[in-house]
Amino acid sequence: MKKIGLSLAQGHCRRRSGAKMFVETLEEARGHVVVACSALKRTYRDVLLRGRDDVRVVFLNGTQQLIADRLAARKGHFMPPGLLDSQFKTLESPGPDENAVDVSIDASVDAIVDDIVRKLDSSPAGQHSGTGKKS
Repeated sequence: MKKIGLSLAQGHCRRRSGAKMFVETLEEARGHVVVACSALKRTYRDVLLRGRDDVRVVFLNGTQQLIADRLAARKGHFMPPGLLDSQFKTLESPGPDENAVDVSIDASVDAIVDDIVRKLDSSPAGQHSGTGKKS
């Protein structure tokens, strides 16, 4: 994780280098596991999920302006604000056929977490609830 974060801090977007680590984490996982990564493209999520229907994607959906404002307020964060535009250009929101839940991030952290838990509880793994929309 530190290696990926340092790469972003230097202004470089490492497209697939971290995917292997996340795949290995998911393959070795026992019980409930949370893996956080951007997985901006469908092909990246396909690598991570490898056809598993017991893995959920949580799409944290926010406008570019909201995320830019939050990045500007952070100090010492590994993601430089200058990469945000390219991240949004690369973004492929989860499609309706992906095992994803769409969660707005235009709220407090507690409210976002509550929304994630509620949506995961109401749409168990194997049921698809992705919206396919891009903010």
